[in-house]
Amino acid sequence: MKKGSLGEVSVMKEFVRNGFEVYLPLTDNTKYDMLVHKDGVISRVECKSTDTLPNKNGDYVVQIKRVRSNKTKNTVYHFDNSEVEFLAIYISHVDSVKILLASDILVKSEIRINLDKRTFMKYSEEEMIATAKSCQWYSTNNPALYSQFLLVMSMYTGLDPNEVHRRI
Repeated sequence: MKKGSLGEVSVMKEFVRNGFEVYLPLTDNTKYDMLVHKDGVISRVECKSTDTLPNKNGDYVVQIKRVRSNKTKNTVYHFDNSEVEFLAIYISHVDSVKILLASDILVKSEIRINLDKRTFMKYSEEEMIATAKSCQWYSTNNPALYSQFLLVMSMYTGLDPNEVHRRI
């Protein structure tokens, strides 16, 4: 099985486990790998996989650019966080999926994921709620982004998005 296919299936499983509906495009030339739907919000997801071992710092290096090849050339498309709402990363070495808000990703070619260090991907429930409180202005200024933010927060905390909102 191709690394990308296993990654996409693992990402789908993670979204379904968290109460999302998952939809796949009919072709493979879209700027996203799947759509997810929950609580009236539809979001685009780009999936990336890595089968490399962590480097000496414990970081898994994940290529987030896309390379499209034809008979005459390779075309590189750097990650653009405006094209999707979520970046989902599958780390095959540990069979782990990390789902990130694309708007938080500022790099274009590769991202480093460290499963041992406390990063923005591994906050406790209390830390996630504190972060959400600092972003509360989105609820009136950008409701769609705030809804996506609540969905990610619910995935990391295990709380219902409405409960995350209530605690903010």
